[in-house]
Amino acid sequence: MLSLEEQESSQCLVVGAYAMQAALSTIPYFSKPQANRGSAITISPFLGSSEEVQKILSVVYCIKDSSISVLLTGPSGVGKDHLARLIHSLSPRKDKPFVVVNCANIPETLFEEELFGFKRGSFTGADHDKPGLFEIAFGGTIFLDEIADLPLSLQPKILRVLQENEFRPIGGNERVNTDIRIIAATNQNLEKLMQEKKFREDLFYRINAMEITIPSLNERREDIEILMDHYLNALSDENQKPKPQLSAQARQKMLDYPWVGNVRELKNVLERLILFAKKGMIEEEDLALQEVRQIPVSIPLVSPTLKTLEEVENEHVVLVLQAARGNRSKAAKILGIGRRTLYAKLGKLR
Repeated sequence: MLSLEEQESSQCLVVGAYAMQAALSTIPYFSKPQANRGSAITISPFLGSSEEVQKILSVVYCIKDSSISVLLTGPSGVGKDHLARLIHSLSPRKDKPFVVVNCANIPETLFEEELFGFKRGSFTGADHDKPGLFEIAFGGTIFLDEIADLPLSLQPKILRVLQENEFRPIGGNERVNTDIRIIAATNQNLEKLMQEKKFREDLFYRINAMEITIPSLNERREDIEILMDHYLNALSDENQKPKPQLSAQARQKMLDYPWVGNVRELKNVLERLILFAKKGMIEEEDLALQEVRQIPVSIPLVSPTLKTLEEVENEHVVLVLQAARGNRSKAAKILGIGRRTLYAKLGKLR
């Protein structure tokens, strides 16, 4: 395993800013947003001027031409998926598929079917061949997100594919060759899980040829303003809204705010502000950030005007859905929840 600290002495890390910026400028989402790009614009950057981010980008530049397996670690919301896409976009595999596998969301009973595919007639209802994600990703990159949640019973099967570069579809007699690059991500301590016998040691070392840890946004606060300005531009374009301005007080409040949810929380807050901005200016009172973290002690515990948490949540869900013009996918993204969760909440309102 090569950690960031072990890589610092490498000559490759002494890469000039110009070389890295030249590489990044070839990727659409590092270019300046343009109005005529509409919904095609990609707003998944890994940006920052902090020493931590520059160190990460230097390592990414060093490995960009290789197929080394990478393990991305760090808290939820720091942008591990964004960095995975960046690594893929800089690699020789950039024109091949980038396939995301969320290990926490696929039911264990369907995992083999999703990853390895199946042959016609292999089980009831299998009336056609279905390629698995490993086959779809041929020549490209597989991103195993939330890999710590991969069921222990399935870990040997994933390991076998990574070791032998082949797999057999369900109901198939012949093995299928695969050529993929593995990038995995987790917000959990895999070494601790290994000690608890919840994660295989051999799989850990297979995916952990290079580990990159992304610090929380609070550990690189100088990046907040860069991210704010980027998302104000990109999200306004994506939502086809005029870009609002932040008052000096509002900007300072956001810079001082403890972004516990990291970049994901910052992005969601800015998208809500863009959707509800009325006069093209976001004032400090529009942010309502502190109210999320603190409950004023002066409010009486019992009052006929107070609402239950469920009532407040339901009203907010309806408000966001209206702002998204009934688009449930967009509403779920703004709320920071999955579509299934949103459907469940809407079902309770009926």
